[in-house]
Amino acid sequence: MSVFIFILDLILIGFIIRKLYYQYHFLGRQVFFSAVAFKFITTLALGCLYLYYYEGGDIINYFENGSALTQLLFTAPSDYWDILWGKMVYTGFQGQPGIVFMSKLVSIVNIFTYSNFWCTSIFLSLLAFSGVLFLAKTVIYIFPGNRLAICLSLFFWPSLVFWSSGLLKEAVAIGALSYILGTFLKWYFQNQRPGLLPIIRGLCMLWLLWQVKYYYCGVLLLMILVIICFQLVSQMIGNRSLWSSVFIFSLLLIILTLGITRLHPNFYLERLAAVIVDNYYLYHQISEVEDVIHYGKLNPDFSSLAVHVPQALFAGLFRPLLAESTYWLKILAGFENLILFILVGAAFFRKKWSNAKINTVLMASIFYCFILAVFLALSAPNFGTLVRYKVGFLPVLLLLVCIQNPLIEKVNKLIK
Repeated sequence: MSVFIFILDLILIGFIIRKLYYQYHFLGRQVFFSAVAFKFITTLALGCLYLYYYEGGDIINYFENGSALTQLLFTAPSDYWDILWGKMVYTGFQGQPGIVFMSKLVSIVNIFTYSNFWCTSIFLSLLAFSGVLFLAKTVIYIFPGNRLAICLSLFFWPSLVFWSSGLLKEAVAIGALSYILGTFLKWYFQNQRPGLLPIIRGLCMLWLLWQVKYYYCGVLLLMILVIICFQLVSQMIGNRSLWSSVFIFSLLLIILTLGITRLHPNFYLERLAAVIVDNYYLYHQISEVEDVIHYGKLNPDFSSLAVHVPQALFAGLFRPLLAESTYWLKILAGFENLILFILVGAAFFRKKWSNAKINTVLMASIFYCFILAVFLALSAPNFGTLVRYKVGFLPVLLLLVCIQNPLIEKVNKLIK
């Protein structure tokens, strides 16, 4: 039975890839299938890392809980559906709502894979991959001469592809986040009112993102609302200088932030600083000294956090550094961060955009990366955790840095 379902799963995976290829053939056969191969390799590598190197971890817990739930479907179907809809608590769940949600999601996918770890991992990787494809198509439409930069950013940046694979929450988050971004940018730049189906899909993806990574979702929703409000204000007041645009954008950001912070208890301004500092010290308790960022004395108030913002921003973007550790995973992360640092430096020398909408999205992208980089570096100072969590803003950061980057344009000319 398991062999038969495994063969059916392989056929289904092949069918999905074929459908995606014809839907996104603009990438070209070579780029598309190279991206697919890289995604599959990273999915297998991630599974091996947790199974045989760590011998445990998040994805193993998700899979074991999910498999137990799937088994419950066949032995006590009514209990399974009650647990799935939250009417009944599964005794095996121990953790935060995001962990519970992932276990439930894995249990659903397991129904179609006969609880095969590798097939379930590949199906969830395809969710992330399809979302990134949709985003890439939209961004290439906006920047048609930057195909190489966009493909490099979204399909071949190692940490982004690796940490958004398999059974990780980040795989679901990146798939949902990419689809939301693609849908919004398509509407914003093409001035086309989205149909009913894209709206429903977008709302489903927003819900999915909120379930697995509510802080990604909160900051993303904030930026989208700021862009929409800024566009409405711009239509009313007409042309304005750069600094007046920045002032209006910042003012809208502050006002809308007050509303967004009421969406989740951990966002509440009266307790946000305490939540960040509590997480910081918790990571210090469970991590080795050389594995965490040290900020000195960090107090649960915004004045203390503000003092450490520059250090947190640098850490969120570029740490661990290449020479910071001899551990092989940190060396790989450090080498990638060095390349990112060089690309960020080169990005300051690119040509300025004259398109007002592009500049608005540029401002929103900078704030999005800034907020998440600082927030994650302060609240999750463990290097391993930070490298994984930063994939929530890495697609935006890479597109921001790589599009029209002088270094990448030179490489593009050499290839042509």
